[in-house]
Amino acid sequence: MKDSQTMRNKILWSDETKIELFGVNSKRYVWRKPGTAHHLPNSIPTVKHGGGSIMLWGCFSAAGTGRLVATEGKMNAVKYRDILEENLFQSALDLRLGRRFTFQQDNDPKHTAKITKEWLRNNSVTILDWPSQSPDLNPIEHLWRDLKMAVHQRSPSNLTELERICKEEWQRIPKSSGSHFNPPFTLAVYLCGGLEMNMVIPYLACQLTGGVLGAAMAKLMTSRENYNKAHGAAFAVLQSEGQIGGAVFGEIAMTCLVTMVVLLGAVNATTRSPLVPFMVGCTVIINILAGGDISGTCLNPARAFGPAVMSNYWSYHWVYWLGPIAGGLIAAVLVRFILGDRNIRLILK
Repeated sequence: MKDSQTMRNKILWSDETKIELFGVNSKRYVWRKPGTAHHLPNSIPTVKHGGGSIMLWGCFSAAGTGRLVATEGKMNAVKYRDILEENLFQSALDLRLGRRFTFQQDNDPKHTAKITKEWLRNNSVTILDWPSQSPDLNPIEHLWRDLKMAVHQRSPSNLTELERICKEEWQRIPKSSGSHFNPPFTLAVYLCGGLEMNMVIPYLACQLTGGVLGAAMAKLMTSRENYNKAHGAAFAVLQSEGQIGGAVFGEIAMTCLVTMVVLLGAVNATTRSPLVPFMVGCTVIINILAGGDISGTCLNPARAFGPAVMSNYWSYHWVYWLGPIAGGLIAAVLVRFILGDRNIRLILK
């Protein structure tokens, strides 16, 4: 296989692992003085057979994690075939790999069993060649380690809770940036469980920085006369206080609509679609046609902030923060309480 980024991005890596209820699930190292190996601070309590365990099958690509499936007992070829049938193509769809992806699995007997090979062949799945005798080079091993450490820190008390925590932590493994570009998108995705809190500030900082850099490049590429005439691409639609009410309402409604498309198309598992970039683009076009004369259709505080900084034009600038952020938060509340799937909704589960 050619060693190209494009080819690597189309690989769906997979593997199985066992995770114990009370086991450490990974190696731990301690600094200790000689002769203190059996002192309490240098030891970790254990339970015989780990207190029970579950077997996990998972997959991921360069775009992020796919599905995670838990089974009890030993996984055989029939169970493995059923897992592939229910989860392989759905994972590829969720990760936007399309039909022409390459599936990686090692040479475990259940992977090379006749029933498995027959299913893969009948479904035209391209398999990545894997050496029969080799070190375990599958990059999913790093994800297993991170998952087990995260699960151990949450101390599940039974196998049902262990499975639930595994799936929650699997979803929290960072994916690609998602191309938010927009503070309301970032806040809404965070509130719906699609982003860790420690990533919110970096996202917002990058978005605002990008807005300023984009406005600076536009200023360098535009003549002074045209730049001043356009107020440096800052929003200059609002010229009186009588326009504020309609502009704020318009920004709230339009941002709520496009944020809803993002959340339902990219975050909500049951409605996730590879067409979400196209749907977002169509929604933005509709918003521009509907609200361009009312507020300028900002939808994005970062888009307003950059030109305002470079042109020093701040008239009614606050409208383009209040409206979009309020719209994004309303969309997050609707998805979190009413429209989201059972993993997202806080009520009516």
